[in-house]
Amino acid sequence: MATLLTPATITTVRGMVSLAEAAHLTGSSLGRFRYNRPRLQELGATITEKSWAIPLAALVKMEWLTPAQAAEVKPSPLDLAQDRIAELEAQLASTREELAAVQAEAGARRTLFGRRR
Repeated sequence: MATLLTPATITTVRGMVSLAEAAHLTGSSLGRFRYNRPRLQELGATITEKSWAIPLAALVKMEWLTPAQAAEVKPSPLDLAQDRIAELEAQLASTREELAAVQAEAGARRTLFGRRR
């Protein structure tokens, strides 16, 4: 059984959708997208022989989707994982800086007061 494409079932990869997904979301034909290819590329679409990656923002700018419709399309699990990894890496860097500051302070105290025996 084929998966029904709805805004809730379509996911984006870094805010991009495929040509088929964009056509389904907008209710437009593939021909309309091909005709508007130059404008879509100006708005950030990446088009190769084998695939199209169209930013949702481009579909909104072309007024083929409303901002509310675009908001219904969810990020892919990969995007969510990459965003979480970036958050964790930032948290780790902050924790490392705090640790280095504490270690530097402890070293300064040892130098100032000497080691206890």
